[in-house]
Amino acid sequence: MKVETDLLNEENEVMVSVCCAAYNHGKYIEQTLQGFVSQITNFRFEVIVHDDASTDNTKSVIQKYVDLYPDLFVPIYETENQYSKGKGTILRIVAPKIRGKYVAHCEGDDYWSDEHKLQKQYDALESNPDCSICVHRAQSIWEDGSLMDKSDARLKLPKKGYGLQPGVIEKEQMAAALWLNGGYPFHTSSYFHRRSIIEDQINGKAEFVKYMNGDMARLRLCLNRGKFFFIGETMSHRRRGVPGSWNARWEKTDIQEKLKHLGNQIIGDRMFDEYSNYQFHDYISVLCFNLTAECWIYDTGDSKKYKKYVKENPLSLKVIHDKASLWLYIRYLIMRVSPRFYKLLYKIQIKLIKRGISS
Repeated sequence: MKVETDLLNEENEVMVSVCCAAYNHGKYIEQTLQGFVSQITNFRFEVIVHDDASTDNTKSVIQKYVDLYPDLFVPIYETENQYSKGKGTILRIVAPKIRGKYVAHCEGDDYWSDEHKLQKQYDALESNPDCSICVHRAQSIWEDGSLMDKSDARLKLPKKGYGLQPGVIEKEQMAAALWLNGGYPFHTSSYFHRRSIIEDQINGKAEFVKYMNGDMARLRLCLNRGKFFFIGETMSHRRRGVPGSWNARWEKTDIQEKLKHLGNQIIGDRMFDEYSNYQFHDYISVLCFNLTAECWIYDTGDSKKYKKYVKENPLSLKVIHDKASLWLYIRYLIMRVSPRFYKLLYKIQIKLIKRGISS
């Protein structure tokens, strides 16, 4: 194994800091670390690996790479799990180690599959100063490394389409993807952003991040600072079905915890609305309405909060940009008129989707 960088020496400034969060990833992390050392660049980069007190062999695998590449890896080993202590803890620990102008991300159960990934993303942001982040396509695989088949019964619902094309993605396009479509248009393993976008988060000036998970907050911080640059190549693999992962934990989460999460997202987005000087207000109001309705649909008896939100946040026709957003608007009108009827339609929709997947 060899790190093939043209300028890897102590005199050269670190241009990119790769941040890798690891916890009980002993089965996968060697593939992750190998993806880092295989990168070919004309700039110097570092890899900050944070092991959050793993109970398996994750630490020993990391240390093997630290010994092999001492000028490349910056390890952080915890003796107590920090994630469980509260949101923002990990960033607080990792941030002081970041030296690069840019920051790339990849968790310890995912991996990069293109040895020129960092160089391509670095060049993209150097050439597009109005873009705050560069992203790319990611191939989904199962925990055992096998490719994901869209017809697999283990998939709850088909993957959403966001209609985003390679190249520069304007703010309005990205806002529509985030708040009208919902979810995450790009995977964490593709994130390559300017270090400046997390400064407010580090300094405690972006309070909304406390109510969101890391990806959700990071995408909003990037959107507030600039456009997105999308490389239409698959340069990483994301692993699904890993025990202990966020998705695995979410499936086992009880309804009250899910409601708390949805409620926090509503609070976070309303705070982001103010933080971003209301430049995405029409989009945010739609998603918050959706989440509030979803809380109501869970039959928690919280209908007073739902009705209060509806009264305070009327839907705007400005969100209608195309056929897809028109149908989304109609869907929300149904929620507003009769949430119980919407709940019935939602159940029918899920059954039809699952029947289509299994057939």
